[in-house]
Amino acid sequence: MLVYYNPELENPPRDKEVSLGFSFIGKKSGSTEYVQIKSGVNRDIDAASWDMIKKMPLVPDLLSIGALRVEEDVVEVALDAPATGGISSKPVKDALALIGRTFDMDLLKEWDRAENRVRIKNAIQKRIKAITEGEG
Repeated sequence: MLVYYNPELENPPRDKEVSLGFSFIGKKSGSTEYVQIKSGVNRDIDAASWDMIKKMPLVPDLLSIGALRVEEDVVEVALDAPATGGISSKPVKDALALIGRTFDMDLLKEWDRAENRVRIKNAIQKRIKAITEGEG
C-alpha cells in the first residue's frame, strides 16, 4: 500500500519535511504500535496498520483535502517487443541520414528501442527533441 502525504496542502500549510505519528494497540501483538507517515511516499505501511490509522480523527480530514492519498501498491510491467527491421542493420552514415529525414515519432521511438549503438540512439533522441520543439 502506498500512502502519499503532502503537508503543504493542509490548512495552514506545513513545512515540506514533517511527519505524522500514530499510536495504537496492535491486534497481533497486543502491545502499542507506532506508525510514522513522512511527507512524500510511504511504502512500508501494511493494510492492517492502515485500517487502524484511518479511524483516527485527523485522517478523514486529511484525506478530504488531499493532503493524504492512498493507493494500492500495484506493479505494472510493460514488455516491449523488439522492433523488427529498422535501422539496426544499416551502416551508421545511412542510419543517420534516415533519422534526419524522418518526421514519424512512432517510427523514431521504434528505432530507438531496437538500436544498440550509442551514436544512433543519441541522434534519434536529438531528432525527437527537434520535432517536438518545432525545430525539425
